[in-house]
Amino acid sequence: MKRWIIIFTLSLLLVVLIGSNAFATLARIYSLGNADYFYKDIYQIYRNPAWLGSYTNTVYGELGWYYTWMDEYEAPYDQALGINYKIYKGLSLGLTLNRYVDWDADVFYHFWWIDGYGYFPEPINGYDLMASYDFEKLHLGIGFYHAGNKATVLQEASIDDTTTGDEFGQSVKWEGELTSGITSLTGGFVYDVDENKCIEGMFTLSFDRAKSHFNQTYTYYSDFWGDSYVENWEETFKIDGGNRMEFGARAFWEVAENFQIVPLVTFGTESLKLDSTVSYSYNYDPGTIWDEAWDTSGTTGDVKQNYLIIALGGNLKLDKGMVAGGLSLYREKWTDETESEYTYEYTSTLMPGFNLGVEYELTRWLTARVGMEKWFGRDEEKYDQDYWEPPYHYLGHTKYTDRYSEYPDDFIGVGFGFKFSKFKVDAFMGEQNLFRGGYILSGQENNMFANISAIFEF
Repeated sequence: MKRWIIIFTLSLLLVVLIGSNAFATLARIYSLGNADYFYKDIYQIYRNPAWLGSYTNTVYGELGWYYTWMDEYEAPYDQALGINYKIYKGLSLGLTLNRYVDWDADVFYHFWWIDGYGYFPEPINGYDLMASYDFEKLHLGIGFYHAGNKATVLQEASIDDTTTGDEFGQSVKWEGELTSGITSLTGGFVYDVDENKCIEGMFTLSFDRAKSHFNQTYTYYSDFWGDSYVENWEETFKIDGGNRMEFGARAFWEVAENFQIVPLVTFGTESLKLDSTVSYSYNYDPGTIWDEAWDTSGTTGDVKQNYLIIALGGNLKLDKGMVAGGLSLYREKWTDETESEYTYEYTSTLMPGFNLGVEYELTRWLTARVGMEKWFGRDEEKYDQDYWEPPYHYLGHTKYTDRYSEYPDDFIGVGFGFKFSKFKVDAFMGEQNLFRGGYILSGQENNMFANISAIFEF
């Protein structure tokens, strides 16, 4: 009972101090140049929950990320709070609140012609539920993630004219409801070949959904003309589920003392369709030819996405630290077939991507980190037109390619880890912080750190 009181108290304390959230050591990942493909970290539990048993009996929090310049926020963005606990022998459970997951909202620009485009609310207040079981060499895990949101809109307006002999009025009522959400199920395994060698595999099935429903009613009457009518328009658009599947595999394989090579491959695919229903009615004189009413429904073509990640790197264990890094290839392809008259394809290839991070323990309570990330890429866009407008047949083809060098806002990052017994704090300082400096150096109100994470082990 005493242990549970301690756990609850620490959780409540982190909620107050960190902002009702937690996400693992993102500050450490940023500080090490996003090279987390190539070393083990508590963040791995979200990619593969089979790692949960390696990070049990912990409470962890993520303070968040401060945006700068035009995207500056008064409060940190992307916060979370989590707890992992081993409840019986090899069985471990985990719960994380408010973890942010990239939502496929970018697919909706393919449906730009929908009334109300851009109003789909981004899913919020996500939560993860995870469980793992550790056998002697085999570790199995499963995870569930869900987030959602809902928005409503109501607009009413009316005009009334009571001028003698010409009384008339008109009113319009427009109301709508928009919902969105993401639900994911992840499963995975880790197999220990020996003390310094292991392989892992994971699978994720996600369902992205969005729905918009709008209704507009227009009413008009005129006593002078003896005229009145009611016009109603109702439409519903619904994403069919957006089934997305992702497969991944990775290995940590020691090839020399204290040095592991780390190969990785990930493949994902998704396909979306849009179902629509539209109803219209115009009631001028019931039972006459002036009345009009119709309904229509349909399904668009597919919006497809495929992506592939291949990486090869390694990590070297130092006497009081680690060096990790490697090269990556990322290829993504979008195909838009929602319009019957044209097809659009977008392909992005990032090759190579370079990540490198160094971590070293300066004292028992202070660890220093430095990392960098750099990408080189190529984009390609294709438009194919094929449609009839009698008596003409239109055909067209457009292709555009370019190459570029891409790097994050923080090409180079510096971080620190502070350890006080079982309590750890990781802090990340990006290059913007390094060059702009604090208030004393720059005269600007800047944060010393862009991101802070905390972990307590019990």
